[in-house]
Amino acid sequence: MTADGTSTLTDASIEPEVMHTIEFLNKAGGDIVVHEGGTIEVVGTDSLRSTGYEVPVDRLEAGTLAIAAAITGGRILLENARLSDFPHAFLKTLGASGTKMWDSADGLEISATADITAVVFATGPHPGFPTDLQPQMTALLTRARGRSEVLEAVYPQRATHVHGLRAFGADVGEDGRRLIINGPRKLTAADVSGVDIRCVTALLLAALTAEGTSRISGIYHLNRGYSSLLRKLTGLGARVSYSETEAEM
Repeated sequence: MTADGTSTLTDASIEPEVMHTIEFLNKAGGDIVVHEGGTIEVVGTDSLRSTGYEVPVDRLEAGTLAIAAAITGGRILLENARLSDFPHAFLKTLGASGTKMWDSADGLEISATADITAVVFATGPHPGFPTDLQPQMTALLTRARGRSEVLEAVYPQRATHVHGLRAFGADVGEDGRRLIINGPRKLTAADVSGVDIRCVTALLLAALTAEGTSRISGIYHLNRGYSSLLRKLTGLGARVSYSETEAEM
């Protein structure tokens, strides 16, 4: 923003969070233009002015909580959230699995079904199904009736959660970038380790529905993208205990 001249970013990820950041910076006096094809031009400026901006709902955290409700057969209200905060592909896929979602006066209401249905979907750039919600959705599909298929079309190294889900008893196979999930499988407690934020999140969701007490290491990865997720899950009725040292590493 303060560099002399015009800077150009190519192959940029044009996700909602990026666009909101650009809108905020432009409102504060920036000069940023987004071109078709993922090119962003930034004209340097000497200073920015104070301004106000409403931070939108974090669609990835809200999506994780929605899947948490689905995998545990629960019903929750996401305050201030709306269906329009989520990409259509996510709403379509979660809805096809049997989860009901609707806008209400207080926010977005989510109600799970006892009979989760298998689905076939692929991740993709916005407004496609977010790659950062794929591991969580895969955890849900271990409980679905039938054969689900997930094509990871965005991030080839995303399947770090597969080994941990198998430890819980899930039937998850890999065929290149495609995951094949056969269910429903009764998950049982396991001691697992998460190596990145989405992996840990998927294992946490699996543990919520597994029979027995599970132990998950690497929980500190959650701090990279969630605001007090463990406390929020506990507030919704999950029985989660954790070390503050581990959670804040």
